Amino acid sequence: MRVADVWLIARLGPRVDELARCLRAAFTLAPACSVILLEGSEGCLCRLLRVVSSDLDGAISEADVLALVFCLAEASAAALTLDVAATALASNGCVVDPAVACPIVFLDEGADDDWSWTAPDLARSTVCFGVHEDFVHELDVIRHAAVNSGACCQAARLGPVALHSSACLHLLSSVRPGAARVPTATVRPATVQTSCAQWSASARRFRRALPRRQPIRFILALQEHPSASAASRAEVHQAIVAACLVSKSVYDERDTRLMFVWPRAGGMRAVTVDRSLLGVTEGRFVPAELPVLEALSLEITARELAFEVALEQLLDECSRLAFASPVALRIVEGGPTEWPEGKNQAVWPTDPPLLLFLRWQGSLPLPEHATLVAPGGRVAARTLVVLQHWHTMGVLAAAVSPRGALPCRGVKGLLEDVVDLVPTPGQDVISGNLVSVQGTVVGRVRQGHVLFADFGPARAMCKEQRLGHEFRVLVAELRVGDVLHCEGLPGLDFHGAPTVFVQHIRGIEPGTQIEDTEMEEAQKENEADSQQQQRQQQQFDCQHRVLYRDGDVLVLMKPAGMLAKEDGRHRHERGTALRAPAQYLLAAPEVEVSGPAVFAWRPVGAAVLCHVRRRYWLLVAGRPQVSVCKAALRPGRGQPHNNAETLLQVLWEGPDSSLVQATTEGNEQPQQIRRHMHILGCPVWGDRRFGNQRANLRSRAIYGLTRPWCHLVRLELSSEQSIVCESPPPGDLLRVLRAVGCHMKMPGVTSCRMDQGSAAVSNRLVKSPAHEQQLAIRSYLLYAKQTS
Repeated sequence: MRVADVWLIARLGPRVDELARCLRAAFTLAPACSVILLEGSEGCLCRLLRVVSSDLDGAISEADVLALVFCLAEASAAALTLDVAATALASNGCVVDPAVACPIVFLDEGADDDWSWTAPDLARSTVCFGVHEDFVHELDVIRHAAVNSGACCQAARLGPVALHSSACLHLLSSVRPGAARVPTATVRPATVQTSCAQWSASARRFRRALPRRQPIRFILALQEHPSASAASRAEVHQAIVAACLVSKSVYDERDTRLMFVWPRAGGMRAVTVDRSLLGVTEGRFVPAELPVLEALSLEITARELAFEVALEQLLDECSRLAFASPVALRIVEGGPTEWPEGKNQAVWPTDPPLLLFLRWQGSLPLPEHATLVAPGGRVAARTLVVLQHWHTMGVLAAAVSPRGALPCRGVKGLLEDVVDLVPTPGQDVISGNLVSVQGTVVGRVRQGHVLFADFGPARAMCKEQRLGHEFRVLVAELRVGDVLHCEGLPGLDFHGAPTVFVQHIRGIEPGTQIEDTEMEEAQKENEADSQQQQRQQQQFDCQHRVLYRDGDVLVLMKPAGMLAKEDGRHRHERGTALRAPAQYLLAAPEVEVSGPAVFAWRPVGAAVLCHVRRRYWLLVAGRPQVSVCKAALRPGRGQPHNNAETLLQVLWEGPDSSLVQATTEGNEQPQQIRRHMHILGCPVWGDRRFGNQRANLRSRAIYGLTRPWCHLVRLELSSEQSIVCESPPPGDLLRVLRAVGCHMKMPGVTSCRMDQGSAAVSNRLVKSPAHEQQLAIRSYLLYAKQTS
């Protein structure tokens, strides 16, 4: 599509390089372009330049274009005020025609009309926008001058993402004439429009809010080495900016890769770049030609490969990102009328990766799935912008990788399939009928080579042995809130819970992200409604085993494989932590260990004196020959050793294993019990980190043990008053213990009680540590209710 004229607003400064790219893109739309070049940061004075395409004849590099612009600025008349320049531009820059609906179009990200797919006939219209800045005040001045001159003005936006200025022009040159419409809703999150990245925790939340797309990879064939000539350098620079740096929001380093391929004696060579190119050079990276080419030169020196090897690495990477094989497409040049149909489909992160070959001569190195016609074939940067835009809107996925109809059979149907099954304690009961199930994931827990996706009333058991490479993709992509589409066998697990034993994964539908502010507002509303709060408390007590609850503390039974409190390393797995309403953790066992966890409803201001005593039961290989282990341990890598003491008592001894009681008092080092048993040569059964491979294989293959046989049977926290929590080992550990021949009497039922602190305990008080198991601990002090 052509336009009558293009007006650009730019400022002299470190980002003026964007003006050179905008001028090249503008001359694909119009034969001439007007530029308001602001001088200084205040922008009181400016230069009004009129640039035609012939002025750039012979300018190849970005520096050549900017040099010609500066020459035109020096040869122009004296500097003008912004009001005078806007009046002159509005009076002479366009021909006002009443028959044209929108003679002057101001590109604005917040406009109501979206021209990302179709737009009115722009052949006699003028496009105006700011280069590399919003220029809100300057655009208002120009709009006011245009209205006074009798011109009709309209605001429009291009696409659901924030593009660089040159990318907007590339995209505008590819829209089709017609009524303004878009094939899909905006995917750009609201957080992008306000502040893109305050580089800290907000940046992590920003990335979690971004849409998760299917992987897309571009393979651009070059005629010579990327740095062989000025023309090659200019083309490569514009392609990198368009593919990897063009967007401020949606296109992240996971989704977009650009591979350059060029001929060389001995075979084709290749190098792959992405947004990580920003960190190659020292200092602040800008998309100007010189720093981009410098970073590319360093990348070629370090990572240049034969094309066959680079393609193999690319395919291996794609196999870790999706369930299906990549789809290879050939991109050829075409006009705006040859766009794909305006159909779209929601893009899922597990859709087949797209490998797009641009300017490729001869047959593709992979089976060619289809040939796609895209505008701007002679300008690689424009083609890359358009293809990414189609991909973001779901048009590309609908055209080349349409998703078949998936069964809508939910969890309710799964419950109906297992209603007639009789549960068998300690064994899985599986039906022989393969069914398709979809369910919203409310929690996920991984235990070794098994991933459990919780659907609420039922769950899905996904085993790596059955799923193969699909298991790795599932672990990486499945998040709480997603909809899991799978096929499997319905049945009951050894606890009698309804379960689908997954045989094949059909897809992962991204769920709605819940912001922290929304969760806080929902929590306030729930607290205002006392009846609803009581119902939620009853539901929570049914879901989690509450050992003790009062106005000061909450004691829960934490199962193995779950965090007592979510930390930064598991923010994308919100189902791996206990959903305790009391947010201040006081003491809890490790992730792999089951046992009571103590929470407080309110924070405690200062560190206090408190005595902590933990008693564990462990099933270990062999028999420890000592009753105490005092080996010093490092709390973390590179840190000095700290004193650690573990008291040991053998409760039962078998042919090749022993049941050991381990007791610690005071500060406990991370994984202290398991590390001490490893040092003594009696590793814990099922411990993948500190255990013995032979014992682990035997315990898993024969007894079905998938986690460390370690349980916190007693937890004491003492000060003036103390709390004592006791809990017997869970059923899965008892089943293994009975299988190895141990039939000793187990402790009674799980209990928790408040006791008065003794003088002997008070004399052994130690100051509470700052951290335990990498979780922030406010204090061990427990404010117990005063008993009469």
